[in-house]
Amino acid sequence: MSALAGNKVPQQVSGEMNFDGATSPEEFVVSRENLLSLSFLKSVLSYLIAIIKEMEANYWRFWERRPSRTATRNSSTATSFRSRLITNALVLVLSCNLSTAQQAPFYNTEKFQTSVNHKQSFCERQNELYANNITLSQALSGLSLSVVLTNYQAPGDTPFFTLNEDGVIDKENPGLFVIIMDEVAERANFSWRNSYGVVLPINSTTDGNKTWADLLKWEVETYDLSAGKWDRSIARMKEEISFPEGWYDSSMVLIHIDDSSNIPLTLWSFLLPFQWTVWLFLGITILVTGIAYYLLERLDTTSDTREIEKHPGDAVFYTAITFTGHFEFRPQTSAAMILTFSTTFIALIIGAVYTANLASFLVISRKPMFAIDSVDQAVLMRAPICVQRGVNIDDYLTENYPEAVLIRNDDLNELHQSLKLGKCLVAVVPVSEYEQFSRYSVVNGDCSLKWNGKVEQIVPAGFASDVDSGILCTSLVTHVLDLHLIEMKADGFIKREWEAYLQRNGDKNCVSDVETSSNDDEDTYSLGLAEMAGIFIVHTLLLGLSILVASYQRFRAGKTPRSKPRLVESASQDVGSSPCGANSNYSDGLHVNEERTSELFADQAISGNDLAVLEKTKTDLSA
Repeated sequence: MSALAGNKVPQQVSGEMNFDGATSPEEFVVSRENLLSLSFLKSVLSYLIAIIKEMEANYWRFWERRPSRTATRNSSTATSFRSRLITNALVLVLSCNLSTAQQAPFYNTEKFQTSVNHKQSFCERQNELYANNITLSQALSGLSLSVVLTNYQAPGDTPFFTLNEDGVIDKENPGLFVIIMDEVAERANFSWRNSYGVVLPINSTTDGNKTWADLLKWEVETYDLSAGKWDRSIARMKEEISFPEGWYDSSMVLIHIDDSSNIPLTLWSFLLPFQWTVWLFLGITILVTGIAYYLLERLDTTSDTREIEKHPGDAVFYTAITFTGHFEFRPQTSAAMILTFSTTFIALIIGAVYTANLASFLVISRKPMFAIDSVDQAVLMRAPICVQRGVNIDDYLTENYPEAVLIRNDDLNELHQSLKLGKCLVAVVPVSEYEQFSRYSVVNGDCSLKWNGKVEQIVPAGFASDVDSGILCTSLVTHVLDLHLIEMKADGFIKREWEAYLQRNGDKNCVSDVETSSNDDEDTYSLGLAEMAGIFIVHTLLLGLSILVASYQRFRAGKTPRSKPRLVESASQDVGSSPCGANSNYSDGLHVNEERTSELFADQAISGNDLAVLEKTKTDLSA
């Protein structure tokens, strides 16, 4: 029930409502704003009709002493006069309705002013409903409800409702509050545009310690209905505030700024798949493997067809390019084959892992910088939490998490700015406000605003009214709106208008996936030595085995190492098969040697040094 002490209870005159607490024509105050309002004209006509009825009553009291014939004649004249006056008044009202496109606020009551009241009584309609004379859907039919709206000033909130430059409801973009109110009024057959008022939002500078909850309480005690996006909460319901079916999703969620999606690829981005320890061990592995192959060649010169024992740096180089997919070794012994097999195997594994992990990093799929996915976790980590000052979320967190570090902001624009500047790690906002602000380029131009975790608490929001079932019976308003709002949600009207609202007012469309902390996350991260140690250990074991095999073979063969066959010797033998002094056979022998050299070159992949020696031999033979 409303606390009406000190306020004047409005009266009904011919179904119309008095305003500004006036209970008689003498108390009626004319203002410039009222003269511009259609509702003012309606109220004036209502008062004129009331005065005429009073004059008619005095007229009948005067003629009661006259003969019945005269009374009958004058009664007919008075009835005819009254009918003509009422008809002309209705014509004037209809004309005003057609000539006035948009309405200015009828009420100009200042915020938190308690000396006036704009509520009306719905008890007569409630009694008719109980008597089954009317249905619930039409219980407000023909009435004009006093409605209050918040005239938002912040850029992010103005699309809900704000007056245009002329001080009236904008015709092209009236605001989401107006669109929903118009639809409800049309379905319930009541009016409100000629009997509404506006107030400014809560401001800590001008309103002091007043909160949004204080503003809501004042609005429902002063007007029939508060058209806004008020959160339904237990604390507010205990204050005897009723909420029809919510059309706005004010469920609490955590959001944060995800900078990882904006990190550009740097010069060293190709090193990201592995941690530095892996790269260090990879370099050491290449160096040790090259030296080991060189030792094999020193132990047994037949280990490779190349003369690696004379050029140890070649072994390291050949090992390094093996990891790029090239194989330049020519193993001839079991020890060399074991070592080269181990080298190619580790190169295969590391190359596959590197390629797969690098692909993930090239699409910037990064592990979150932090894993705060609930208010409990944020409180436990003592992480600063941004909230809007004085709203339901602020009250909820203050009551349920007294140890939370809350960074309060006057409006949502300031909240998002604080989040971007790092004043807080996370912010708690309603779902619908996240959907709204994530589409504003001024707030989320880089698409870094992310929803983290699950819904903390489901909170419906929407219009609000007073709990009053006996004095003014305002609860009837809640019941009627509840019915029609449920129908509007069921037939998709609310969803369509919300999506149209987002499309109409948002200039940014970010594909934002909700981040959760489930075990099914596919976040990528740099592989460390713990993940890659196995392949390095296997390679080390095979490397040691190859050295042991080479040492054993050297021991069995004796102290003198075997000699490596030389291509030059083969060529010399071919040349020596012909008589050196026979000129007739010299060219044939040289031709044969060249053919033999070509065959040897084709059969064996010779190194650059061997080829140089061969060419020198050919030159000497030609000489």
